[in-house]
Amino acid sequence: MAAQYELHENPDPKQTGKKQLLHPRFAPLGTVNAQKLYELAADGTTFSPAELEAALNQITRRVVTALKDGYNVELGEIGTLTISLKGRPVMDEKEIRSASIEVNNLVLRTSKRMKQQLRGIQLKRNPEAWTSSPLDVKRRDAALAAHFEKNPFISREEYQEIRGCKRSKAIEELNKMIVEGRLCRYGASRLGLYQLNKNMNNI
Repeated sequence: MAAQYELHENPDPKQTGKKQLLHPRFAPLGTVNAQKLYELAADGTTFSPAELEAALNQITRRVVTALKDGYNVELGEIGTLTISLKGRPVMDEKEIRSASIEVNNLVLRTSKRMKQQLRGIQLKRNPEAWTSSPLDVKRRDAALAAHFEKNPFISREEYQEIRGCKRSKAIEELNKMIVEGRLCRYGASRLGLYQLNKNMNNI
């Protein structure tokens, strides 16, 4: 089975409405949960999934302790786990105290070995990705305006057809227009209908 990718437009910070360059993104088929991972790892070994789960739980506790004590933690061929911090920006180190600095996230620096093992993997285009060039923002808005002149609502499927994009992209853009106050949604997300916000002058 091949891993999949999909193409996304680069951001358009100046809101020119012009078509932007596309870049590839990994399109996961799903997530292998912990229990499934234990079962896969136990296959062909003398270990049971329960034993592997217990071992990983113990390792996790030790990893947390080591990080709290100020160490990075190497996870075999996977990579090294480290902490990233956040705090307000200052010009002078005396302007900030330790109490105001906190953990922002955990960062996994993958090992060279892991990267080498993933190089050359088979990739194929996500079949739900764009099948044609998507409309630019201005043409999309014009198409939406024309739709709302004849129809009070638009469904996600109709928007997807107008936009020429996959389902996830359609949902993302519709939700963005709701946040911007341009559209209102009625009903559950899967069966929901979208209506032009009458308080807005145009789409």
